[in-house]
Amino acid sequence: MSDVWNFYMTTHVEITVGEKIFTIQAAESASGEWPFEEEGLIILTAANPESKSLSDAENLKRNRELKTLLDRLGSPVYSARGFDPKSKWSEEGFAINMIHQEKLFAVCKRFKQNALYRIKPNSFECIGVLLSKYQQAPLSIS
Repeated sequence: MSDVWNFYMTTHVEITVGEKIFTIQAAESASGEWPFEEEGLIILTAANPESKSLSDAENLKRNRELKTLLDRLGSPVYSARGFDPKSKWSEEGFAINMIHQEKLFAVCKRFKQNALYRIKPNSFECIGVLLSKYQQAPLSIS
């Protein structure tokens, strides 16, 4: 589990808002200005449940179902993409207002996700859903 968790904490996430793309990541110290209207965002996906690889077609189907559920919450839903800058790995997902946090944990459990991210000004958090773990680090935004 520690290897998976370390991977989660080194993941970079791109969030698309309109025409702008913001890259966020855990960092040694906080940097960049908070560009979002929301006080915080939850970043989640339906892809690759329990970190087990599925086909692109299956991940797309699962993320479409997730997007339908997120749209019903009534807050803007932003496209997000987690990626490892040292490899070719990337995973599509979404970012949504953290006020829906409790519902989003239930949604993540439904889609068998190990964890989700919560970002707030200066804070990058990886929160276990199926895994019992939590880690916080300063947030870098570019």
